[in-house]
Amino acid sequence: MDYQIIDCEDAPQEILSWLEENYDKEDFIVTSTELNTFVLIARGEVCTGGHHIEIISLEELPEKLLFKIKYSKPVSGEVVIQVITYPSTIIQLPKTDKVINIEIIKD
Repeated sequence: MDYQIIDCEDAPQEILSWLEENYDKEDFIVTSTELNTFVLIARGEVCTGGHHIEIISLEELPEKLLFKIKYSKPVSGEVVIQVITYPSTIIQLPKTDKVINIEIIKD
């Protein structure tokens, strides 16, 4: 199944309030519109910049979709901004009724 990563400013108007309500939670949350399903993967609050979420793979199974993602943090000694951030990624895919699961790989 094809998917794309979208920026918050590119998200459809109809899901902006959903994003606003959920970006600061450490979780993955799914919602759908008439045409698309959106998955918000959020790390929650962290104290510095330099944290990332990378989509490693998507496996499509008969009853579900399994995203493997990697959480990365700054490398020891790396200069990063000292500010509270909320790392997140928004995945857009064609509307689906399949169960979506996330497997997280932390470093």
